[in-house]
Amino acid sequence: MKVEAFVESTFLAMLKQKPVSQIYVAKIIEEVGICKGTFYKYYCDKYDLLRKCFQKTYYKQAASAGTLDEFLGVVLPAFRRTPKVVLHAMTESDPDSMFRFHSKLVYDFLVLERGAAAEEERIRYAMHFYADGITRMTAEWLASPQPATAEELIETVHDMRPRILCM
Repeated sequence: MKVEAFVESTFLAMLKQKPVSQIYVAKIIEEVGICKGTFYKYYCDKYDLLRKCFQKTYYKQAASAGTLDEFLGVVLPAFRRTPKVVLHAMTESDPDSMFRFHSKLVYDFLVLERGAAAEEERIRYAMHFYADGITRMTAEWLASPQPATAEELIETVHDMRPRILCM
């Protein structure tokens, strides 16, 4: 097994148990049995490792999505398979967590759907606000003991789209 695959699988296993803020590079290195230099050869820090894990595990299949609904249609079922990992990675209070990264991906799909970058500040603000809201809804959906289906969440997200973004 390649070092990266072993590091990433170990890290994802740790995320099942605790939030990213409570996982330390030293513990990852110890668990994997590599030296510090080997870790830093592949990753800048634990957040770089986190983003790479999520890219491979959750976002890779969604790369070809053309709309936000298509993106969510791929990502939400993948998230549902490992909800604790995703929730532990999406700590909203941690600016380096996957919350910001996921929200940025949602924002990018909103820009893509408009056909160009939003030129008005109020539209950009609405898109950021809506993207953060979708990410927050996703986390709440994952934390729910009896969640709606992914399709129902996508429908809710679609129905809640601000009027300013539909123009």
